[in-house]
Amino acid sequence: MVAILEITDDVEVKINQIKDTAHSQSVIFNIFKMNATFEKVIDILKQTNSYLLVNSLNSDKQFKIRYSHIFYLDYVDRNVCIYTEKETYWLKSSFASVVRSMPDNFIQVSKSTAVNIFQIKQVESNLNGNLILSLTTKEKIIVSRRYVKKLKNKLEKMV
Repeated sequence: MVAILEITDDVEVKINQIKDTAHSQSVIFNIFKMNATFEKVIDILKQTNSYLLVNSLNSDKQFKIRYSHIFYLDYVDRNVCIYTEKETYWLKSSFASVVRSMPDNFIQVSKSTAVNIFQIKQVESNLNGNLILSLTTKEKIIVSRRYVKKLKNKLEKMV
């Protein structure tokens, strides 16, 4: 089955769904010149197989979780807490070093919180200059005034 989606006048996406699982999935770009949009798509594709090694909150086990499954990070009691849809994990590391190692779609929104911008559902302004992010999990994250401009710039670049 082939599906064709016209994104813009000069970009169309063809999706060829294969039935035979013996073949590996692949992505082919036929482009004239690399641009920011294709670079973002490639970054997203790379993320789907990139992992972070974390500890479970409920046991002594370690897990590999995909960056794409992380909703946000918090720094609590000298531990970085990693929130996914169903689980919370932790890392014994500095918050700054973890945030620096995250893919480009993660952005720091306060002194102790970073968020995956692909998990943002809604952005609301607050009277005191902060922003309130509603995530796809219905959780709310406050963006402190110091980080509002960086977040807005990042979101504008993603559009």
